[in-house]
Amino acid sequence: MISEADRKRIDSEIAEIERKEVRILEKKLEHKKTHGAQYWKPYWYQQKIIDYLHEGKKLVLLQGSNQIGKTLTGGALVESFCSGVQPWDGKLSIFGGRATKGRIVCTSWEAHAQETMIPKLRETLLINNYEPSKNNLGVEAFWKHKKTGSQFSILCQTQETKKAFESDTFDWLWEDEACPKDKHTASMRGLVARDGICLMTMTSLSQAWIYRDIYQKQNDEKLKIGCVTGIEIYENKTLSIDAIERFAASCSKEEYEARIKGGWLQLTGLIWPQFKRELHVIKPFKVPPLWPVVCMIDPHFGMEFVVNYFAVSPMGKRYMIDEDWIVPNPKYVAHEIIRKKKINGWRLERCYIDPLAKGDSDVTIGRCGEVDDIFTTMKKELNPFEILLDEAKRSHEYKMSGIINIKTWLMEEWGEPSLFFFNNCEKSIEEIELWAKDASGNPIDEDDHACENLYRFSLTNTRYTEPMNLLPKPKKKMGVI
Repeated sequence: MISEADRKRIDSEIAEIERKEVRILEKKLEHKKTHGAQYWKPYWYQQKIIDYLHEGKKLVLLQGSNQIGKTLTGGALVESFCSGVQPWDGKLSIFGGRATKGRIVCTSWEAHAQETMIPKLRETLLINNYEPSKNNLGVEAFWKHKKTGSQFSILCQTQETKKAFESDTFDWLWEDEACPKDKHTASMRGLVARDGICLMTMTSLSQAWIYRDIYQKQNDEKLKIGCVTGIEIYENKTLSIDAIERFAASCSKEEYEARIKGGWLQLTGLIWPQFKRELHVIKPFKVPPLWPVVCMIDPHFGMEFVVNYFAVSPMGKRYMIDEDWIVPNPKYVAHEIIRKKKINGWRLERCYIDPLAKGDSDVTIGRCGEVDDIFTTMKKELNPFEILLDEAKRSHEYKMSGIINIKTWLMEEWGEPSLFFFNNCEKSIEEIELWAKDASGNPIDEDDHACENLYRFSLTNTRYTEPMNLLPKPKKKMGVI
């Protein structure tokens, strides 16, 4: 039998042990708040990002829904880059323990950097090893590792590309959320000297170029891209189903695809969702010499002219048969059109160009005295080769009408397309399949050059007709008249 005194003593000792365990747990939780990377247990998709980096990938993309731990993944990797060790498993980082220099790109100073990124860094990094300093906005934008000497800075997309993004060289770059292409390109320049790596973590709500230039090119071995995409919110097992469903109920149909399913929002607002590569893109064939061919031109100052060629068959099928992204020299563009007509034997009799090419001579005055505008310059070159240059239709109403025409051609009412694209028109195809609407529901006014040529072609009403010169011309009689 245990005496009452012994029972009280035992109860007291048990209570003290429990208090010590609670204190240890509290200290552990407190430590975890500022050393998160040490306790991190990566989900499969996060581990795949780590594996890609160790396999030598130079650009790694984690794209998925909200609340799947994208920023946590980036923060933990930053700790490994700066300390030289992966604290969650004790292995060396991809930089082998040497000091590194890095850059983090946020969308904005207040909403993203101040309220999301910096709190997450303070939670994930082994914070006692770091010495952060503030910029002129009071944001902790410069960080240095006390032991290794590694350092990184934080930039925001709101800063000017040339002033903020073009300078400096570094070992690693982390873009948290989709970054505009000009800023991404400027930052990537900074990785060249050190053969650095780029990490992108994002929910795909904007920047269609990422889908086109990164996701769709991940199989190009020379680019060394690794993509982990389409991660649904349900993959995060720490979230309750009820909480997820309440969040899902607040999303629009388009947002649901990106924020819950981890899809690409850009693909839900496409102008021509009917376009399918496997259906509409075909191998080139020799265009018969009697088929009418039309050339559409989208001219620009300071950047490439975009030229597309279209053919129409006797059965009414239309084909984009060729493309040129060519130097902005009107005479050179005209000569290239003439050359292609000759070498291919095309029945190319008409070209259409953006009306802005007419009357643009004011822009070029001062270069070499008085000069013709683009339209007049090209017309003079094309006319001797029986190619008529005309103005393409340009207005919002014409644009919307042309867009509808293309939708119809991509899938006619009888269930088959009447529009096809030769696979040598790769840049045009990339634009056409990703052309999307903006927040107001209007077509986005960027990366749309081939798109404009396409819908404007539909407004030319080009159809197959028998050539007027099929019959041989009568021979002239020799002799005195």
